[in-house]
Amino acid sequence: MASQQIAQRLIKEARIALTDACARSHPSNAWESLQERDPEGNARGSLPYSARAIDEFAEAHQQNPEDIAVLHHLAIAHHARAWDFELVGDPRAPREWEEALGYWRAVSSSREFWAAMEAKLRSCEPSADLEPLREMQRNF
Repeated sequence: MASQQIAQRLIKEARIALTDACARSHPSNAWESLQERDPEGNARGSLPYSARAIDEFAEAHQQNPEDIAVLHHLAIAHHARAWDFELVGDPRAPREWEEALGYWRAVSSSREFWAAMEAKLRSCEPSADLEPLREMQRNF
């Protein structure tokens, strides 16, 4: 009886670990697809978006709609793609702008996002004046 309970607990823990690993894999895959690489495969820097990254971030968002970092990446990626569409007169631009603005609305209303921005500012300058950040939040 005890061994059956142990097995059931281990199966439950394995399922949780697998679900967690799958959820983390989408943002990781997205970041990997944003890496611009030289001919030898060395990372040169990050691109603002790629179709694959948007798909991976969208999947991550579906799995965890509360992850503000994923929402932020989706906002940036759709914004950049909307801008590119706009520049070449692509008729998909208006829809892409709507997508981007929807994500930006979610980001701007997130307490977690603004707390993270404050933490980043404080990590650079512990005595930094927070008013410019507060003003940005009000005007976002």
